[in-house]
Amino acid sequence: MMQPMYQPAHRVRRRQSRRPRVVLLLIGILVLGLGGLVATGPARSTVVAAPSAHDGLSRVPLARPPDLARDPAPPAEVAPAARAADGQAAAVAPASPARQPLVAPMSDNDFGEFYVHVPPVISGRLRVLVALHGMGQEAHSFCAAFLSRADFDDWLVVAPTYNYGDWRDPNQVAREESSRFIPRLHDFLEELPSRTGLEIEPRVALLGFSRGAQLAQRFAMIYPEQTLAVAAFSAGSYTLPESRAQVQGRAVTLNYPIGTADVGERFGRSFDRAALQRIPFLLGVGADDRNPGDLPRQWDPYLGDNRVARAQAIAERLTALGAPVELVLFPGVGHGLNDAMRTRAFDFLATLPS
Repeated sequence: MMQPMYQPAHRVRRRQSRRPRVVLLLIGILVLGLGGLVATGPARSTVVAAPSAHDGLSRVPLARPPDLARDPAPPAEVAPAARAADGQAAAVAPASPARQPLVAPMSDNDFGEFYVHVPPVISGRLRVLVALHGMGQEAHSFCAAFLSRADFDDWLVVAPTYNYGDWRDPNQVAREESSRFIPRLHDFLEELPSRTGLEIEPRVALLGFSRGAQLAQRFAMIYPEQTLAVAAFSAGSYTLPESRAQVQGRAVTLNYPIGTADVGERFGRSFDRAALQRIPFLLGVGADDRNPGDLPRQWDPYLGDNRVARAQAIAERLTALGAPVELVLFPGVGHGLNDAMRTRAFDFLATLPS
């Protein structure tokens, strides 16, 4: 028998009685869903997951990035792709970097006695750090210990290898510095932009150790207009910024390298006290570097008989001249250049105006 084409009246009423319940249930689900979206949407840029105690790992919550602190919108990389008016995906421009780096056209090169190291990434005009080794050393090994920091701080490093003569003989020092070391360094720095093809700042910082520290200080006195700053560590002698001094009641002429009386004759340029005043100096020495037997005696009447005393004396003279000077004694250190000294030098250089 065929089933009737209608349903009994009681079934119709029963289904009709369920409709309000179904509608209410659907409305409830919809309200809860919208509430969850409202609660969780903006929180994506502000809420940081708390450390979990279930996996045995210790997690440190991350701070909200500064851009998200200003704009609570989700980061661009997780936002849906924008659509152009024609329905195609719109191109997203890459974020502009803080600086536009260029790959260095050269990294390590030797120009005769001068070793040049260019940082791997170049951003604008480069600053130059002249590194001056001590007795018995050479440029490459002297620089190896700090090249990574120099790269990080964007320094182009210039380091000559000089065959120093007898540094205990003031006449020998005067001859080799006035005829070779200082003029050749000056000329090479003048030629550096054309040799490398790079934009280079005209003033240089100098970092020297022992015999090289003496040379760094004297270069700044002869070419102050070419000098940005000096970091000199463990020098055995210095050149006083004076042409005369009183010794045991009598006036004494101070010729180079003890003083500046004959600088004009030796270098063809006069000593410029005013220009030297603007150059900051960092003078470092090991606190135990006090052996008088390590030093020549000719400087004793003017600076003292050991490296600590001489560093203190030249710091006082330069300060009296008006130059900014910082003297640092390194406890437990004798005659040497250690990591603490190198770090202190680069921290000092990092404070210089760019």
